[in-house]
Amino acid sequence: MSAAAVLERITGVPGVRGALLVSSEDGLLVAERVMEGIDARAVAALVGSLVGRVARTLDRATMRAPTFVQLRCAEGAVLAAPAGSS
Repeated sequence: MSAAAVLERITGVPGVRGALLVSSEDGLLVAERVMEGIDARAVAALVGSLVGRVARTLDRATMRAPTFVQLRCAEGAVLAAPAGSS
């Protein structure tokens, strides 16, 4: 399944306002499908930084890397599922 098809499928879920593919190395946006008014680049940078920081912290604590990260706030949530290297 193509990246575009995956993003379309995710954004078809009621309540989902966007879906992104983000480079974990630098937080750059790879692909996106978001509602108007959402700054996809800013969300990508936030997610890249958040997942990277959590992974580094767990590594230093000799724990496994996260398989899922959730950031909740008053206006919604950001869910991240880090993928392995391809």
